[in-house]
Amino acid sequence: MKSWLQSLEIYLRRPILAQFMLGIPSGLPLALTAGTLTVWLAESGISKSAIGIFAAVAVPYSLKFLWAPLLDGIDLPFLGKRRGWMIATQIMMAAAMVLMALSNPEEAPYLTGLAALLLSFSSASHDIAKDAYRVEILPTEMQGAGAAVFVLGYRVGNLFSTAGALYLATFFGWQMTYLLMAAIMLAFCITVLAVREPEASKRQEAEHHKTGGAGEWIRDFVITPFVEFLQRPQAITILLFILLYRMADAFLGVMANPFYIELGFSKIEIAEVVKIYGLLATILGSIIGGAVVFRLGVMRALWVGGIAASISNLMFVWQAHIGAEPYGLALTISLDNISGGLATAAFVAYMSKLCNLRFTATQYALLSSFAAFGRTWLSTPSGWAAEQLGWDGFFILSTAIGIPALLVLWRLSRTMRGQV
Repeated sequence: MKSWLQSLEIYLRRPILAQFMLGIPSGLPLALTAGTLTVWLAESGISKSAIGIFAAVAVPYSLKFLWAPLLDGIDLPFLGKRRGWMIATQIMMAAAMVLMALSNPEEAPYLTGLAALLLSFSSASHDIAKDAYRVEILPTEMQGAGAAVFVLGYRVGNLFSTAGALYLATFFGWQMTYLLMAAIMLAFCITVLAVREPEASKRQEAEHHKTGGAGEWIRDFVITPFVEFLQRPQAITILLFILLYRMADAFLGVMANPFYIELGFSKIEIAEVVKIYGLLATILGSIIGGAVVFRLGVMRALWVGGIAASISNLMFVWQAHIGAEPYGLALTISLDNISGGLATAAFVAYMSKLCNLRFTATQYALLSSFAAFGRTWLSTPSGWAAEQLGWDGFFILSTAIGIPALLVLWRLSRTMRGQV
């Protein structure tokens, strides 16, 4: 078994460091079609109702699995499949940012909305390519560390397009700000040029040249990825586990902010402790999670993360009794976010391992969308539960919600021992 020192040294390896640089352009577009954009729209005098409609431009992030087969089945004539699509989508994102810069939301809001939708589509497509690249380039034991570092880069990119964009807009205006963001996006194409193409992708390209007509293409890249997964032993159990694994955190997370407000925390305290400090705790948890995956393996890391993430919810019972105590909140957030980051790193490594390298983009997009469905829709009764049970009962329930995932994990551990 690897030592903990060896497990931490993984973060100094070139493929892992490359994930940080690849994460930055992935984190850049989201705020430019959401929070940062709404500031520009508000300053332009757009009505609140119209600003709300702009939220619909984020739809491609939820539906990206629908066109993921195109990124598996179409080989671009430059740089290889994965790097080629990463470069192509980054250029598309930069072009969409330029189009947004040239638009005037006050005079032509529909053009701004169309450009924002194009940016969201390009960004979601970029995520498909980047996820597939990470899965194919890193061995299983490095997937957790790769995901942790990628998320760190993503957060840096998001910082550019939130605080950085607002700062630039104050002095240079919105048009120049979006043009500068486009320039940053293009500059990070250098990272894609510097990394190597995965061997699995090269083998796929060689096989694609043997593919016949459109019917055969649809069979190979649209139907086969789903059929291949569903024909695996325990496929339904695996999907159930993916649906449930992060439910405990998701269920609590919906009602976390109302809980803080009801306790008496100010918006400034929530921003400083929950958002800023909480982000640092999440990053630390992700780094620890990557090391745990590297040292213990994916299945053991899933146990550690799942148990820790569920039990940490009980800290909120303690918080409910001590009230609006900022230092207590810092401790609660520390344990909750570190355990959550650890669980997420293990979870990403597990989903990466599940992907058949013949159609990595399609299967990973499907699995991540399925996990997002669980987090989004199965947590909708959380508000009703908080009203009926009170805060103590609600947080105890959120802890118990983690138990079904652990029971499914126990079953998977018995039937899939030695596979992941």
